[in-house]
Amino acid sequence: MERTSPDRTATNTLVAPLPLRPPPPPPPPTESSSGNTAKRTAQLPLHETVETARAQGKRRKVEAPAAAGAASGPSPRLQSYVAMIEYHDPAILAEVFGDCWRRVSVEDAVAAGTTDALFIDGSAFFDKRTYGSVIKCGFKSRVEDPTKIMYKFGLHELLMADPLGSQAIPRCILVDITVSRYPPALPPGVWIWRPAHRKGGGKGVAVIQSQSELNRHVEKLSSFNVTKGLITQYVVNPLLYSFKGQYYKFNLRMYYIVVCSTREPREKRVGLFHKAHICLAQKPYRPGQYWDQDIHDARWAASIKVMGRDSLLEFPRDFPGGERNASSVFSQVSKHLTQVARLTLPKLRCWDGSEVGYNVYGVDVLVTDNDHAYLVEINANPGYDTLGKGPKREIATWLYSGVKEFVHHYNPDSPLIHVTPLYTSGW
Repeated sequence: MERTSPDRTATNTLVAPLPLRPPPPPPPPTESSSGNTAKRTAQLPLHETVETARAQGKRRKVEAPAAAGAASGPSPRLQSYVAMIEYHDPAILAEVFGDCWRRVSVEDAVAAGTTDALFIDGSAFFDKRTYGSVIKCGFKSRVEDPTKIMYKFGLHELLMADPLGSQAIPRCILVDITVSRYPPALPPGVWIWRPAHRKGGGKGVAVIQSQSELNRHVEKLSSFNVTKGLITQYVVNPLLYSFKGQYYKFNLRMYYIVVCSTREPREKRVGLFHKAHICLAQKPYRPGQYWDQDIHDARWAASIKVMGRDSLLEFPRDFPGGERNASSVFSQVSKHLTQVARLTLPKLRCWDGSEVGYNVYGVDVLVTDNDHAYLVEINANPGYDTLGKGPKREIATWLYSGVKEFVHHYNPDSPLIHVTPLYTSGW
């Protein structure tokens, strides 16, 4: 692959597998317990417990299996696992976590009340029953994150105020009309204007190159009910990907995992998955045509239109420039995300009802033609809706395997295959 520089710019569904290890046999019945239906029910597997509760027409809170709440070592034994698979192939989950899975609904999981591990995805990601205290759970795939890093303005505002963090993003200028009603002087060059809202979809975002354009956008801040905006210097020298004689702008979609554990080892830790994938823009790169999003906006849907649905560009395997440059980029992103962790981990915690919370974030990275890596944005949902389909199945398997080793079966003394640990802190 060539390197080049530009000339110059649904039904909600849950699944529950059989235990990863055989559950301990129930204690022999005693005179005091032989007639206690509730105790006998609590010893059943999760799906049998659910069926029993439904048959009785009740939403019964079921005690955790024996090993679920008692696990105190670094490698707890999971007796039941529940996962949202709206976006996933159950076969991938079974490949990583177990051979046999049973589908149950969100309501049935709530009725069961307790499980060892809960993976939340799809529309259940926004259902507070799944990550709140309604479902008691050892491991839960959400952390309570009050930081603002999941939208571009919040990430840039956080990093630009930190000497080390500011190296992770292009040059930025903060506009705050509560401090000054007059916009700052716009330096020469190409800039991106972004109002400080969370509406998504690129609303209000614009490429600007003159003071008059900046003044006009600042005047429109009130229409978004915000008082702040951000000016970010446009990266005019992106590294390009060569495909069939054309050169395309691209982003890396990398995966960053955060764990908050109140179990031993009681700590907060973050890591970066070794594998990532490369997303192309839809049209070949043309310097100066900043108004055309199909040239500058690199994403998975655009890659499909260029490469075809059955193709996957994988990092580091397909990175332009080879292994040495890929290693440099990985090292830079690791450094950037370590600083993000230092700034954000003190505010993160487990949701009520779980002992271990974790989240896999999708991190978009832009690389320049001199191999400098910038963070573009951090997404709370890493894009599971496209994983597990076609060639990206391997990425999905890799992510699940990383979650298994860095979360569910974590042992600080064991080598990690899928994730590089970046930073650890206490509570």
